[in-house]
Amino acid sequence: MKNLRFAGAIAAALLLGIAAPGRAQQVLFNNRSLKGSYAMDATGTYRSGALQLTMVGTGVLASKGDGNVQATMTMMDASIVCNVMLSGSSTVQSNGMGTGSLTITSSTPVNGVCDKFAGQQVSFAFVLEGKRPASRIKLSLTNDVFTLLGIGEPQ
Repeated sequence: MKNLRFAGAIAAALLLGIAAPGRAQQVLFNNRSLKGSYAMDATGTYRSGALQLTMVGTGVLASKGDGNVQATMTMMDASIVCNVMLSGSSTVQSNGMGTGSLTITSSTPVNGVCDKFAGQQVSFAFVLEGKRPASRIKLSLTNDVFTLLGIGEPQ
């Protein structure tokens, strides 16, 4: 009789759509999950020889959901402010994690510091949160002179 009640409880749970313990509903992601404009905040470090400076920045990351990504960032390290434009691509895995590569297409002002970033490649890894389109993106950007961590939310 106990087995019959147990089986009945399981059948009722399945009919009512109650998931069994340990079986969370999975949200699947793809490139279309990263779509729209995201307001970004970033912090990190800039390294050049023995010099290491803290960097902070803000900007916008945009994607049409097709794997192409553009970004504009205003970055500051110490007293130098640089306006940076980036363009590249990304790939989103079904678990919401992804990777990509960006090229710094321009960096102003032309002052011997900011403009030296133009043409550099930047690798990035990210995690998307929420449903499609993503409600938040957490990312890290790296190359041989800087490392940045950032969070973005839809505009």
